[in-house]
Amino acid sequence: MSESGRGWGSPGGDKKIENPIAKWRMKMEEKKIGEVMKFFGKINVAAIKLSEGSLKVGDTIHIVGHTTDVTQTVDSMQSREQKCPGGRPRSRYWNKVKDRMREHDVVY
Repeated sequence: MSESGRGWGSPGGDKKIENPIAKWRMKMEEKKIGEVMKFFGKINVAAIKLSEGSLKVGDTIHIVGHTTDVTQTVDSMQSREQKCPGGRPRSRYWNKVKDRMREHDVVY
């Protein structure tokens, strides 16, 4: 079939068709910074435990899980019922989120 240009051995060579979303994600170097410990559905707040790196208001986070894939900007953070501008590793923070999360979703 390669002579007609149809099929697997087309004269155009062996070009791979790549998913544009997968290509975009590969370009972004995502680093795990923590995970969702608890989600409060009525008020859309996620308790996030930072494991590596840091997080501050204005950062863009990507939360990925079995049924979750959300990218958003951190608008506010709270620690122990007080607003804070940023967070350090091994700390827990509460963030307002725009979509449903689940426990153990990974935060990049």
